[in-house]
Amino acid sequence: MNELNKLRDKIDIIDKEMAWLFEKRMCLIDQIALVKKKENLQINDSLREEKMFENNKQYINNKKFVKCYKMFLKSNTYISKLYMKNKLNINNVLLQNNFI
Repeated sequence: MNELNKLRDKIDIIDKEMAWLFEKRMCLIDQIALVKKKENLQINDSLREEKMFENNKQYINNKKFVKCYKMFLKSNTYISKLYMKNKLNINNVLLQNNFI
């Protein structure tokens, strides 16, 4: 096995873990959508998003990846907001199999 394949195998293992964490996160987003609807709260919460980054960037040991981590979080929150809007049928957002 060459070096590239070995590295890709390691990424595959991490991707499996990330898929599990993504599903776990989305289950919580599902619940958050219902709470926001019940309490008549906005889907967007930019202060929460920025706080989430500020609280978690400390876990990125290699500082050259901090900006990438922020983009990663932004993409997660984008997907989460789309999902919540779809679940709550806000702004006629429709999630399709290839919406991104």
